[in-house]
Amino acid sequence: MACGALLLIRMYYPLLEATIREVLELQGQILPFLTRMQLFDASGLKDLSIALNPDEAEVVVSIRKKMSDVLNKYIENLVATYTPIAEQLYDLKAKINIHIYRPLTSHNISEG
Repeated sequence: MACGALLLIRMYYPLLEATIREVLELQGQILPFLTRMQLFDASGLKDLSIALNPDEAEVVVSIRKKMSDVLNKYIENLVATYTPIAEQLYDLKAKINIHIYRPLTSHNISEG
């Protein structure tokens, strides 16, 4: 059973970890712009000194597109590896169920 879980971790975790790392990097790049956008919104859209200029707005759009691309790549990779992962999960479930749904040999709970 542990071998199946390790194989799942080896298949799934690298996809997830790489995606999270990329998204966090992009969020770090976009955060200063988002903060200014929130401040501008809080000013009732009146304080133009904190509003993004057109070049900065393009940077925000570019970073958001990169985030979408990273998440799309993750989804494509997950779908591509879904069948082997699902097969291992079903195998793991079957192995667990053998222990959970085994026939009773005694009516005493402590005797199994």
